[in-house]
Amino acid sequence: MSPRRRSSVPGPAPARLVLSCAAGLGACESDPRGPLDLSEVDATDQACVSVVHDRLELGEAVHAYLADGGSTTGGWALISAYKQNATEPELAIARVPASADEDETATVFLDLAPSFADQVELRAGVAKRSLWVLLDTPATVALLALEVGEGVVASNLELDSFPAFGGGSGCPGDWQRELLLIEGRPYLLAMPECVDGPELAFELATFDPETLDALTSWTLSFDPCALSSDPELCAAELNYTIEDIISAGTTRFPAASRVSVGFSQVRAFTDPFGATPDIRSTDLSVLDLRMPQSGPDARLLTFRAVWVQSDSVPLGLVEMSQDPYSIQLHARSAALSTDEALLRVDTISDDYLQTLEFVPSPGRGRLVQLASESAMMTADEDNLLAIPLIDAESWPRWTELELHTLEGMTGFEQAGVGHLLLHRSDDVPQVIRVDCIDG
Repeated sequence: MSPRRRSSVPGPAPARLVLSCAAGLGACESDPRGPLDLSEVDATDQACVSVVHDRLELGEAVHAYLADGGSTTGGWALISAYKQNATEPELAIARVPASADEDETATVFLDLAPSFADQVELRAGVAKRSLWVLLDTPATVALLALEVGEGVVASNLELDSFPAFGGGSGCPGDWQRELLLIEGRPYLLAMPECVDGPELAFELATFDPETLDALTSWTLSFDPCALSSDPELCAAELNYTIEDIISAGTTRFPAASRVSVGFSQVRAFTDPFGATPDIRSTDLSVLDLRMPQSGPDARLLTFRAVWVQSDSVPLGLVEMSQDPYSIQLHARSAALSTDEALLRVDTISDDYLQTLEFVPSPGRGRLVQLASESAMMTADEDNLLAIPLIDAESWPRWTELELHTLEGMTGFEQAGVGHLLLHRSDDVPQVIRVDCIDG
């Protein structure tokens, strides 16, 4: 089905400024990086939207799906299923064959209850039909590698000690982990959930791609007081801690040499007399990372004060997507769905565009990663609607298009680059592929 024009919403020109840039383990000035290297999905002459699986019936429930990519119908699914003679279902990884002659792949059970589905991450590998799985739960942190016909070919089940510090009652306390694929190799990035000062530090570890044995780890530190003659005095003068950090995900292309990780951070400021924080600034950031032979080359781009408030307002959904020359970040307040922000970060010039009052699909849109661009999409009754974001000059004059219709559709999830898992009221989802968004 080809997309159809839905509506156009005019608005004032968005902010266009230059981001602050902080260097980590690499230079920041005159950064020589080229455009982001997006691996395009195979082009086709078919309609923009095609149905890959009309009814994806697997186990008791399908929590997530990851397409192999291109025009194949193969993929991997996170499902709830029963082991033989079991009385309760558990999470499992099931293979959806790309063809009738594909080698059979046995279902892999994860020994986790279905309630942990949101803490299992599926990532496509560079090798065709391969899969990386990250389990990041309070009881289990593990990395698995799966291949068609083989099931689990490598695993590391001892990652709950990474990083080796934190986990107490103070900050950094608990960690949130992101699986990064840089030129196809697996890395694990640990982000603190809070920080007792202005220094923001991440832990990065790399693994043998064949065995998943841990190899090397680094600390990526971004300290605004690092060049100060008196760092303690500098920190006291800045007078803030970072009380909440939420990941927005990472680059979805497994062969990328330049990887971006989006996140939000809430800085809490105290008064000079040490009272409890009464001013908070919600910032949106992008960690830009490469891995040359000398080690991590990282820099941090941050847009300060997306929101400034006196009360602690939890953020809801935070998401990231990209096109060849920019990254988009979207954040929404958990208290009020229409309190949201959309940013476009130009990764060459470090310019940004941001809009608060004229966000596409207000209160209901989600960022979706396509082959060479991204879009804000929403489910409106039985219609899947999309607003392309690649044309920066059109911001925020949005054109909403009808992409697809599915009776009983209740929502959707990203299912790999250019693929969506569409939920519907009878609990049997549909998988579609979106090759283009044209007006």
